[in-house]
Amino acid sequence: NTITFTSVMDAWAKSKEKYAVSRVEAILQKMEEIYKAGGKDAKPNTISYTITLRAFATDTNADEKTAEKALEILNKMKILERKGHKDLSPSAKTYGTIIRIIANRKGPHDNAKKVKELIQEMKNRSLQVDDFSFGYAFLACSRTRGSKARQNAAFVIARSLYREMLQKVKSPSAVSYANFIQACYGNNEKVAEEAYLDCCKHGHGQDVRVIRAIKRCVPNVLKRLY
Repeated sequence: NTITFTSVMDAWAKSKEKYAVSRVEAILQKMEEIYKAGGKDAKPNTISYTITLRAFATDTNADEKTAEKALEILNKMKILERKGHKDLSPSAKTYGTIIRIIANRKGPHDNAKKVKELIQEMKNRSLQVDDFSFGYAFLACSRTRGSKARQNAAFVIARSLYREMLQKVKSPSAVSYANFIQACYGNNEKVAEEAYLDCCKHGHGQDVRVIRAIKRCVPNVLKRLY
């Protein structure tokens, strides 16, 4: 049944086996086939699809097609939801995992624009945008490639999301701060410095990831403060 299939998918997704991702995809496909043939007890649900996305997100062999497949799954879930399958409504974890996949997407993609769209969808659904989603959204902005105008736009998106994070997340993680500071690189040293001071207030000032980001973006800050 669905619970059994999903449990096996989860085990494969958490494993480090070479063919883990293909195993998860195969199980999901099997569930869909059984359900279409009338086996209602094997129907994939939000958890099933989100586990598949998590397998994509942690796949060390992820390529250009990984993000495409992830977005296809999200679109499938939304289409089925509109047809009355409320058990397939994308969750906050669903969106957060896709944002992570987009953040790791390589190539000249407008990752910042895409994560902005995904976060807006979350808001429209009244889903909580948590530290995890904000952190990977900042990473997506920092990895946005293309023209200078696109990279400037990515910084504007990151800064807007950063302000929102400070309002909604009680204690942002060191990773989120580090990723935002990375998104400031080449755009605004003052904003990066302000973010570092915020980070220090939350006890992450000496975190190795934050220090690495600061040294890359605004190295003089550490000399002034210490």
